[in-house]
Amino acid sequence: MAFSLSNDFQEIEHFPYQQFKEVWQRIMAAIPKLTEQEEYTVAYFLRSDSETNTNWKKIGVQSTLDLSQCMSSDSRCSHDAFLYGKLFLTGIDMADIVVTDRLHVGIGAMLLGKEVFLLDNSYGKVSGVYEYSMTQCPRVHFVNDVRDLPSLLEQTITKGQARRTAKQGTLEQIGAMLT
Repeated sequence: MAFSLSNDFQEIEHFPYQQFKEVWQRIMAAIPKLTEQEEYTVAYFLRSDSETNTNWKKIGVQSTLDLSQCMSSDSRCSHDAFLYGKLFLTGIDMADIVVTDRLHVGIGAMLLGKEVFLLDNSYGKVSGVYEYSMTQCPRVHFVNDVRDLPSLLEQTITKGQARRTAKQGTLEQIGAMLT
């Protein structure tokens, strides 16, 4: 899906304009919630439902946005799926480093070349997919204990592993098409 997305929303016959605009606005509202660490932008795309397995208060972290939850749609239209997929990946792309306990956010961040820190959900799906499919990805890190996250982030930045990859301009281009 990620490789078939189009930026040209004006050529699509069926376009869920209002729904799409509301999701775009929620993502734009999350930009000020991004965390700066050194010269990198960190997004905490964290679960806000019962499947969360992490007590973020232990390290004083506030979620940037539950990106997966704000993308929910009951549409079965392939055009809608492409549009929401594009917006989903564009939302992830607003950060250099992604911390998440959502599997699809982690996969999207990996595809975009982000430095990714994964934490498990309540029933082990994230860790299972990580163990089976992502352990060979050098930019994807599994975090067993949330209390280790601050030092792992710092080590990654200090060692020069993180890269500047954030692109917020695409969100602005989408907004221009929606107005």
